[in-house]
Amino acid sequence: MLGLKFRTLVSLATAFFFFLSLLSGLILYFTPQGRIANWIGWKFLGLTKTEWTNWHILSSVFFIVFGLFHLYYNWSAFIQYLYKRARLLKTLPRETIVVSILSLWVLTSALYSLPPLSYILEASEYLKKSWVKSPAHEPPIPHAEGLSLKAFCLRQQIDPAKALEILQKRGIKVTSPEETIKDIAKRNRVSPKDIYEIIKPLEKRETFDWSKLSLEELEAKLAGKGLGRKTLKALSEELGFDYLKARENLRKKGIEIKEDETLREIADRYQKRPIEILAESLKPSTSS
Repeated sequence: MLGLKFRTLVSLATAFFFFLSLLSGLILYFTPQGRIANWIGWKFLGLTKTEWTNWHILSSVFFIVFGLFHLYYNWSAFIQYLYKRARLLKTLPRETIVVSILSLWVLTSALYSLPPLSYILEASEYLKKSWVKSPAHEPPIPHAEGLSLKAFCLRQQIDPAKALEILQKRGIKVTSPEETIKDIAKRNRVSPKDIYEIIKPLEKRETFDWSKLSLEELEAKLAGKGLGRKTLKALSEELGFDYLKARENLRKKGIEIKEDETLREIADRYQKRPIEILAESLKPSTSS
């Protein structure tokens, strides 16, 4: 076909797509979590996380396809090698045994987070979290960028008409309140977070005593807020309660926290749920 040597083409394509898959895999190792990447408009070498993910998937698929062709063209040599080694050792090749042990080690480490391989996963998680420099990097609600401007405003207690007006005054072009935050941001070459920061001053904050809510009521009211990913200080700013008082409430109950710790990290340390940590922080200790 077209004078091409298919065997040579397969060898080159296998190596090329392996390199592309390797590169994109390394990039995705340290990219921020999807909710963060989409919210702050994260890019690396001009590509978004979604584009890097698409690159990785497609290059990996083509690597597998050409890898199978490569195995097909070298099947006889591969089988002969295994047969020769099996006859020589009267058993499975030692290399096969080593590879099997390595595969089992990787599988069990992945399933049960066993060190030292779990350190690789923990390092990736640390690098992903390092992109969050402030509470503003977290979307106020999950997948906020996918909501229409109108729906987002209603969720955040913002007048959609006023939001549209202030955006237009700031030079942000919006075709319709039904347009998603993500599409508005993309057309105007800003991040969804930038859009939110413009209209955030229009939010009407709730003012009531959170400590009066039971655990069940608190959980129902804050469902979908992503509590585990946020720090107690960030939540105090979002919900309007006193951070120092909440921290002191926890200290009196034997729960010590750091300012940059998420509720999930605190909860895991004390074998509780994030919502329980928040509830404990809102209610003063009954001890004298």
